[in-house]
Amino acid sequence: MAVLPLGTVLGQAQAGKIRVLAVTSEKRAPTAPDVPTVAEAGFPEFTFGGGLGFFGAKGISQDLRERIAADVKAVLAESEVQQRIANLGYVPRGTSPAAFKAMLEEHTAKWARIAIAYGAKPSQ
Repeated sequence: MAVLPLGTVLGQAQAGKIRVLAVTSEKRAPTAPDVPTVAEAGFPEFTFGGGLGFFGAKGISQDLRERIAADVKAVLAESEVQQRIANLGYVPRGTSPAAFKAMLEEHTAKWARIAIAYGAKPSQ
């Protein structure tokens, strides 16, 4: 068993070589609608969505961040790009730099709580 991005295993699952037990997103994946979510499978605390994003150098100006975000949103609005991303098993959603930062902070806090609860300790 492994937790992997759906896009990396979708082809093998469709070919019948592996079985996808669940997706970790809050909603079922459009490319695998018959696969339940982890919450539906009885593990709601394991729900999380991935986030791909762009990172810049420390100190990058807010204006440049916003301009890059606007450009990315414009590209993601193109139907061909949306289809290519969907074919990989992902759901495109362009957000603002502030929303992306908040999502990263939320994920970090959630997984830190879980790691600490199970006794994980940071390495030195």
